[in-house]
Amino acid sequence: MVEEDGVEQSLTRFEFLQDLPVHVGLLFDTSSSMSGQIERVRSAAERFANKFLRQQDRVTVMSFDTRAQNRIGFSNKKARTDSDPCWVAS
Repeated sequence: MVEEDGVEQSLTRFEFLQDLPVHVGLLFDTSSSMSGQIERVRSAAERFANKFLRQQDRVTVMSFDTRAQNRIGFSNKKARTDSDPCWVAS
């Protein structure tokens, strides 16, 4: 089901398009239940980004424990790597 402004919309056409930019949001659980696992999760996310995201793609990184925090706003891979190689701190 697809909705727009709370109203169900029917799909009349679905196409596979190539080379369009992708926007990805990564949300990290940094609560105490993840103690000892943060580095492994961060490393997996970085491998994902390096393997699948292209220069034209955008990613945002957020974390949460008792509240959500925006770690990195939407940016391209190069800006993300240059500005915060650690991505998420515990």
